[in-house]
Amino acid sequence: MIVKKDVYLLAGLGFDYRVFANLEIQADRIYHIQWERPYRRESYINYVHRLAKKIEYRGRPIVLIGHSFGGITMQEIARILDVEKVIIISSIKSHKERPASFNFLKMLPLHRLVSQRVILGTFPIWGKQHGYKTKEEQQIFKEMLLDSSNRYLRWSIRQVVKWKVKTPLPTELIQIHGTKDKTFPIHLIKNAHTIHDGCHMMVYNRADEISSLINRALRNELPHPNDRKKRNKDKTPIRI
Repeated sequence: MIVKKDVYLLAGLGFDYRVFANLEIQADRIYHIQWERPYRRESYINYVHRLAKKIEYRGRPIVLIGHSFGGITMQEIARILDVEKVIIISSIKSHKERPASFNFLKMLPLHRLVSQRVILGTFPIWGKQHGYKTKEEQQIFKEMLLDSSNRYLRWSIRQVVKWKVKTPLPTELIQIHGTKDKTFPIHLIKNAHTIHDGCHMMVYNRADEISSLINRALRNELPHPNDRKKRNKDKTPIRI
């Protein structure tokens, strides 16, 4: 069933539209937002306003989907534009879900040392642990990373480290998260639809399951995670 909605997708830090290649979204129109190169000393809010201009109203409801840092940015765009809902994948909905390791980066500005060369050089050490297990997944990550500038990488990491929610999101937010996400550990995530053993790359390598959740959300058929937990609890047999 194809829904008459405009869906916009934004990939995570160091990623691009290719990370969504395996998704099968049942929507009338699907658009990919490309990251722009940040201006020197550009504020995050100014950057968000620039990206928001890529979204056009065409008489249909708008749904924003973001992966990782793209999920954070889609939430900020939703604070500017009137959208139906936001779906975030392998992302966080609050600075309270950010792991302590990011706070360490905030105190010591190590993001200034980040570069394509450093990430690719250390990739064999951390790649498989973060879900890049097959040669295909490793290759597509390297290709996407090489298409990112060092300025963008450093700027983006700084924004993730500094990001803090100041006002409630004015629309519905749906969070999809993997139980083995190493970037944003599941124990810090609240009220998310979980993918068992899903990693930070699950939008690519677990696309069937994520597509199913997205399409149910687009049809307004996806219950809140708390509702599902309550139903399961109600079905627990009574011990006599």
